[in-house]
Amino acid sequence: MGGLPSLALENDLLAGRLVHILTEYAPMPHPIHLLHLPGRRMPASLRAFIAFVRKSHALRKK
Repeated sequence: MGGLPSLALENDLLAGRLVHILTEYAPMPHPIHLLHLPGRRMPASLRAFIAFVRKSHALRKK
């Protein structure tokens, strides 16, 4: 039993190697805020991270 972010365990959860228990006691999700300076060129690594977070968030809403 542990309290880790679902994102870290996503593959094992999807594969059935891990299961959620005590879901009625799960903590409320914390929002994620992504900030960057306007007017500056955004690095490719930051664009990739933002795309990853958006995709992960969209998958959890389904």
